Amino acid sequence: MPLGLIIFSLAFLLVSMTVGPYFLRKATIKDISLESVNMGNNKIISLISDLRDSKIKVDIGGITYEVGTFEEYTKEITTELAMESANATQKNDSQQLLTTSVNNRRISISGVSIDEEMTNMIQFQHAYSAAASMIKKIDENLDILINRLG
Repeated sequence: MPLGLIIFSLAFLLVSMTVGPYFLRKATIKDISLESVNMGNNKIISLISDLRDSKIKVDIGGITYEVGTFEEYTKEITTELAMESANATQKNDSQQLLTTSVNNRRISISGVSIDEEMTNMIQFQHAYSAAASMIKKIDENLDILINRLG
């Protein structure tokens, strides 16, 4: 039996664990032993235990890299993921700050200033009063011309 046989398969993101198809048939102790079944035969568990301290080799593009033990490899991956996550969080925070700044600037430029609007309103009110007073004077002059001279 090959050592790379899938004994357990994880399904549904670790919600349920199922036994691999090899063991669903009538498996015997002999099927999982390297040699004949003897009392105290612990060769498989010894091989599994040795995996913890063995060096992992990764073949990438025909070049073999030794990445250390499984524990060192998982620590390195975890550290890299944590650094990438912190970097992404920092970039996100910077982007949020920039977006807020641009939005505040847009609002300040396009927003209505109450003081400016009140100044314009008073200016237009004075212009209206001046126009009304001029029309009143013209009306009085026309009244004099039409009614008193004629």
